[in-house]
Amino acid sequence: MKEYEFVIGKNLFEKIKSLKDKRGESISTIIRNIILKVIPVLEKKHLKEERRKKDYPLVMATNKIKVFLPEKVYNELKVIHDHLNTFSIATLVREILEVYFYGVERFGEKEFERKIKKLKEKIDDLKKNKRWVKKEGQDIPTTPTKLYFYLMYHDENFCLRKIKFL
Repeated sequence: MKEYEFVIGKNLFEKIKSLKDKRGESISTIIRNIILKVIPVLEKKHLKEERRKKDYPLVMATNKIKVFLPEKVYNELKVIHDHLNTFSIATLVREILEVYFYGVERFGEKEFERKIKKLKEKIDDLKKNKRWVKKEGQDIPTTPTKLYFYLMYHDENFCLRKIKFL
């Protein structure tokens, strides 16, 4: 698990705290479970959304949160963050949380989770059936080069003193 810290505003924190009291789980567990459920929404944005202009969203941060995420999920968030050009990974995490609470409020928890599951199946199907492109030849023509072997001599401060070609 990868430790990840970010900040959220009071409104979002109150919703998470309410869910924490209702379920009897830690805030980290609540947020991790939400991220794991709603990550297909970000995957869809990753596939469909254009690269964003660098934005600096106003957060009005009141609470610092620490979450333990699986390494694979954290790395996926990093890739999506880079692709979409968001200010930080925390921007994406806050988006996930807001989408979750909006979806639960609008559709109810069971219906919203059904919609997310359907979206995940669609994305998994796209990943499974993607087409591979095989290019013939080289992209950049190059001439074969000779392999050179050499010894490098350094002093005690690792400064290069001598190169001897073999």
